[in-house]
Amino acid sequence: ELMPQARQTLMDFVRAGGGLFVTMGDQVNIDWMNSQLRPLLPGELRGVKGQAILGDKDTAESLGLGRFMTDHPIFAPFVNSGDDEVLPGLARVTAHSLMLLEPEPSFERHVLARFSNDAPALIERNVQQGRVLLWTSSIDRDCCDLAIRPGLVPLLHQIVRYLDQALHSV
Repeated sequence: ELMPQARQTLMDFVRAGGGLFVTMGDQVNIDWMNSQLRPLLPGELRGVKGQAILGDKDTAESLGLGRFMTDHPIFAPFVNSGDDEVLPGLARVTAHSLMLLEPEPSFERHVLARFSNDAPALIERNVQQGRVLLWTSSIDRDCCDLAIRPGLVPLLHQIVRYLDQALHSV
């Protein structure tokens, strides 16, 4: 939990041009996130949607990453010229649970990657001069296998560079 002054410092940082990367996981307090960080999030958190247990061969419900906004600066370096195939280390990511968000008509947000059921996986929101990226699953092994995929380090590198505004805007 953030103290009020730390929360305000974070809000001011993002609004002034800072970047924030938020990931979900099995310990996320949805009510707290919505009440405390809602002005920064790309939508109100609705709840966790569970699919299958990773590695369960009897269940075909695990979600893969299905679509990428390949012209976005985060993914652009990984796209093979001419065929829009994104780094294979990301295309093989599977998740068994993800956070759902409410639709948000009051501001613009961009879905940069989607799971195979079309649910958003990576969402961007501009907050005044800053940027917020939300990964709707975990980056550890609790909800998703991104942590063991070869795309994790290059993806996080691009995210950090983008949030630092070292890359061109969309």
